Amino acid sequence: MGGEQAADTAVASLRTETGRARHDKELHDSVGEPSTRSDDFRTRRSAHHGTGTKRFDHPAVVISPSP
Repeated sequence: MGGEQAADTAVASLRTETGRARHDKELHDSVGEPSTRSDDFRTRRSAHHGTGTKRFDHPAVVISPSP
């Protein structure tokens, strides 16, 4: 794994963990500091934030067609 990919993976892991631990102030503060000091970190963090659509198919969920 190259340095760029390792940085992307590390930032993605932090993004995932802050999403899971929404009430962990210490974790959020530790991510907030590099967000304010590093353009590179900020760019990597926002690169995959809330983009795209996920589709889930599950037999217990039935979606009726729109009229």
